[in-house]
Amino acid sequence: MRIATSQVTAHISAKVLTTDPAEVVIMISLAGVPATLDMLNTKIIGNIGAASKPTISANGGTPGHLPAEHLDPNLTSFAAVTNGKLCGDVTAQSLANVPVPTALQSGQLTACSQGYTASNSLLDVLIGGCTVFFTTQIKSMSQPDGSRSGSDTFTFSASSSTKQVNACKKNNVTANLTDCLRDATYSGFFTFTSDRTIAK
Repeated sequence: MRIATSQVTAHISAKVLTTDPAEVVIMISLAGVPATLDMLNTKIIGNIGAASKPTISANGGTPGHLPAEHLDPNLTSFAAVTNGKLCGDVTAQSLANVPVPTALQSGQLTACSQGYTASNSLLDVLIGGCTVFFTTQIKSMSQPDGSRSGSDTFTFSASSSTKQVNACKKNNVTANLTDCLRDATYSGFFTFTSDRTIAK
């Protein structure tokens, strides 16, 4: 319905777009796996290009707009955002919803020696780490480095047999796993570019 899934307050100064911190949901590909990440305290910055008139579609396809969209012929907007940077705190629940990339699963040449399967998540890999050929460490074990509150600390543990995260402590006290997944966060940083977007 052309309604943004996340909306943030932004400012443009000296051709630099900057947003205020906000909670956003982004959809990206992590090692070829579609991922929907809930990010807290997210900030976006990027350079905006020169303003120009939107192009008209020659054959009904992209790029360009159809005459039936009735854009104001005098409308101009910046055509791109370059050198974009997005950082924020990714919830552990978001990472628990992302399956382990196939390349890291058992049976693959590049499989982690920990024995992850299609039943495991990216969070399981962060907590359990990943070594290839039993000697080359490609991901060390990593606990959350932030929280929704900004002051709580979380420590996850996983089953020795399934390698799935199954318990957690909040401030060194055993806590409800669902609450931990919602409130624990990992620092995230992404780069991006963006084409012209016109809200209608």
